[in-house]
Amino acid sequence: MGDLFRRNVRTVLYVKDLERSAAFYQDLLEMPVLYSWDEGAADRGIHFQAASGCIEILNRQPPLEQGPTTIMLEADNVDDCYRQIIEKGTARFFEHIADRPYGIRMFQLIDPDENVIVIFSWTRDVMEYRLGWTPRVKGFFLGEYRAVAYVEQDNYEACLTFYRDILRMQACYTWDYGPGDRGHKFVIGKGLCTLEVLCRKDPMPQGAQTLMLEAEDVDVCFASIMRKAGPDLTVLEAPTDRPYGIRVFRLLDPDQNDIVIYQDL
Repeated sequence: MGDLFRRNVRTVLYVKDLERSAAFYQDLLEMPVLYSWDEGAADRGIHFQAASGCIEILNRQPPLEQGPTTIMLEADNVDDCYRQIIEKGTARFFEHIADRPYGIRMFQLIDPDENVIVIFSWTRDVMEYRLGWTPRVKGFFLGEYRAVAYVEQDNYEACLTFYRDILRMQACYTWDYGPGDRGHKFVIGKGLCTLEVLCRKDPMPQGAQTLMLEAEDVDVCFASIMRKAGPDLTVLEAPTDRPYGIRVFRLLDPDQNDIVIYQDL
């Protein structure tokens, strides 16, 4: 059987102040709104396009303790993105723009709920713009959307087993510089969305995250996972229909991240 997942990957952020978070993602980062809803004070949210993935902000009470977390977004032109964000004067920077030895140029922002947003371009693309290329897309972002999970040393191998063997994600690169710097980067589905599992000291205190993955067939996906899973797999919710048009099941990864696998009905 082929890949279990499709293109749509979404990080769900449970926020304290929806308007303040909306201003960060919509006004500061210029992310397009895909849809929003308002069912009263206890159920409001906005779904943003973020590079090749999505970010959903909710003022709803999370089912499990969450965040903060880290998300990486590929900018079409990181220098131009950085300049425009600086000019807006409202950004809270964790790290200003700089080159990295592993082939990217990046800066880091902190959103209103202490989530770290890393904005980067590959060094090869930065050089092309410096030679006179013009932006290819409207807005800041294109290309890769990367969810980042900092995991504890004791959970690292179990997390690799969960994503590589049980969810059958393909690793596109990996490194091991000893217990303090190890990692796997997995491709999710058929698009440009990835997941990086890092065994490294997180630059800011990180918590659990909620990651939504679109399945080709949610029931087939669940059956495949259960065939491969051992007794230690925690199923938070078996496949069930939700009133807002999706069928989902939920798993808990070994580092307590809430993995929601869904299919549109």
